[in-house]
Amino acid sequence: MYAVSGGYDRLTNGGSNDINQGKDVNEYSLVCDGDEISFFINGVEPKGSPYVEREYGLREGGVGFSISSLRAIPVNIEVDYLKISEP
Repeated sequence: MYAVSGGYDRLTNGGSNDINQGKDVNEYSLVCDGDEISFFINGVEPKGSPYVEREYGLREGGVGFSISSLRAIPVNIEVDYLKISEP
C-alpha cells in the first residue's frame, strides 16, 4: 500500500496465504475509518491490518488501483469490477 505525495511512499507491504492461485478468483476489500485502513483478502483480515496512518494525515484524496508481479512474467490478469463508495 502506497501514499502518493510527489512520489510513491510505501505505507506497508506483505503477502498472504489467503490469496487464491492460478485462475481462481480473489476479492480484495479496503475500509478507511479515521486514521485506520483495514484490508481483507477473500474475507480474511491479514496480519498488519488495520494499518494506522499517522504520517500523511490522509483525510481526503484519490484512490488508485494497481496489480503487478515483480518476478513472474508475463502476468495475465482480469478485473471484473472495482467499486469505490462512501458510507
